[in-house]
Amino acid sequence: MAGTNDMGCLHEPARIVQSLELLHAACHARGVPTVALAPPPAPSRGPMWEAIRGQVLNSLRLLAAMGPARMACIDPAELVSAASPEMWDADGLHFSPLGSCTFGQSLASAVLRTVLPLLRPGEQPAEDLAARPDLCSAAWGHPWQAGAASWCIQPVGWVLVQV
Repeated sequence: MAGTNDMGCLHEPARIVQSLELLHAACHARGVPTVALAPPPAPSRGPMWEAIRGQVLNSLRLLAAMGPARMACIDPAELVSAASPEMWDADGLHFSPLGSCTFGQSLASAVLRTVLPLLRPGEQPAEDLAARPDLCSAAWGHPWQAGAASWCIQPVGWVLVQV
């Protein structure tokens, strides 16, 4: 979600994308494929934020389509709804603990669905982590409690380490 703070500083979308492209290029120069993760929505920031976010997202999608080292572009708005207040902290900018956990599960599943087939053709993910409500459910207590919070972020770490 690089570029989010640049949006908050009112940088031009083209400048934000240029900086993000440099970040991806540094990875590609070292043989590391990348997935672009667009800035998330921010329910409290209004239509101007969303307009800038949309421009950055569209540019990242175009860049992701340009080559094999750019494996995908993922939009956090497709993973965590801006219309669900329980997913957001009171500031309307940051994910709540539940939103962070939901985002982590959904991102892990999205990466598995989009990247694994590109890295290992014909291989499918063993499990869709987004279909595992038990990873963030009331059965584990509140997501912000120490044990549950660390459990919630483990799937994302596993995917990133394995890929």
